[in-house]
Amino acid sequence: MNRVNARYLESIRETVEQMKTRQALMLEGVVDEAMDAWERSKQPTKRVRRRSAAPSRSNSPNSESSVQVETQAEWKHGDVHFLEAARAALADLRKLYGLDVTRSTGI
Repeated sequence: MNRVNARYLESIRETVEQMKTRQALMLEGVVDEAMDAWERSKQPTKRVRRRSAAPSRSNSPNSESSVQVETQAEWKHGDVHFLEAARAALADLRKLYGLDVTRSTGI
């Protein structure tokens, strides 16, 4: 029975490694996307306001209305949900590679 189990494990080892590789690449992509989204979420929001004043009642019928343009920028702290997504994907990568095993310190 042990020999059969050993042969079976050897036959699926390559498949398991391929699956791990595919999943690792996907998780790394999730981390990259989440960190890019985090950086974008910190960018300021710009708002442009234009105000048109009515034409003046000056002596010229062709007088143009004046336009005032005001630009405002609102700074952001960023959306922490993106950091949480990156952290979760990194935790999954650690599990995939067996790096999340806690070691007994004997304390």
